[in-house]
Amino acid sequence: MPLRAALLLCLTLGSLACSSQPTPAPERSSAEESPAAPRGPWRAEVALDAGVTLNACALGDVLPSRPGPELVAVGGAGEVFVVWREGERWGSERALSTGGELVQVAVGDVDPTRPGLEIVAVGVARGGEDEGAPGRATLIYRAGQRWRSERLRDEGSLIHAVCPLPGGVLVAGYDQRVTLLERADGRWRESELGALPGPARCAAPIPGEPGPPGVALCCRDGSVIRCVRRGEGYELEPADFRASGRARVAAASDHLLVADDDGTLALVPGLAPGLPAHVRGQARVEIYRAPSKLRGAVLADVDPSAPGLEACTASGEGALTVLRHVDGRWEPREVARDTATLHDLCYGPLGELGPVLAAASRGGRLWVAWRR
Repeated sequence: MPLRAALLLCLTLGSLACSSQPTPAPERSSAEESPAAPRGPWRAEVALDAGVTLNACALGDVLPSRPGPELVAVGGAGEVFVVWREGERWGSERALSTGGELVQVAVGDVDPTRPGLEIVAVGVARGGEDEGAPGRATLIYRAGQRWRSERLRDEGSLIHAVCPLPGGVLVAGYDQRVTLLERADGRWRESELGALPGPARCAAPIPGEPGPPGVALCCRDGSVIRCVRRGEGYELEPADFRASGRARVAAASDHLLVADDDGTLALVPGLAPGLPAHVRGQARVEIYRAPSKLRGAVLADVDPSAPGLEACTASGEGALTVLRHVDGRWEPREVARDTATLHDLCYGPLGELGPVLAAASRGGRLWVAWRR
């Protein structure tokens, strides 16, 4: 059955049921709390004020010479920034620039022939994302005291989704093709996994338990697709559809959290524990509506003081919001606010701070928030 037909059927049934020497980046002189950051149980700080548009962020150990993981943020002119916590201060450097706007970034063990983790940034080869330039995926890694880059793949249009997999990386974009890139015999091998029903906007890993591992992709046409490992390959399966562009997706266990262009934040639940029992196994559950587009999705235990998973998102009006499930309803709490659009959100442990949320602002700021 064609993928679009399968997707519509699923919805109907659901309704019935580059080399560069690193240079210092602008940084804050202290771990000063921004006046825009709401106080209370959450603390939020600006870890980087880059002075350029920031589109996306990720977290991982990309600097082997430093203990623990770092944050990576990418900008509108191809800038790649690496940010770290040092005592009570933030440090950073501008690693390099790819020359074309970068719209998404991920960190993972993409190249097994190199030690440590690599950065993969996607966007366009030159100019801005709206200028019609070819799409490009770029590998970025530390070699000794220098940052280096390697072109992974070019496409006819913008590449907007990236997700590391063991020994490789999956990319997709406005060409609507899903491609797996793997290092083999000293070169990058490309495997076409299938076509999407719409332009890809975001990709996120699906854990291997309780179901098969894979990647969740959301698309501009309203589709959400699971790319699931089956035997030696991957299969594309419809997960959800609604009449709004889907912008960001996250996965925890076999649950998906999807942030949409119309401000809707929705769960596409699976059967595994972690979410309240009354939403497991159901069709899409809309848990939050923002007055502006949403551009971030994290589904994780970001609040160690409370049981279960929290749903987190970032909005076009600059709000970073964490939702907890309390007494049968999802309660939002705003934990930071920027004066510009928050365009992406990531989550993970960051040294002594423990688990943090990081949000990239189109105003050039990288926010970091954590539970006190």
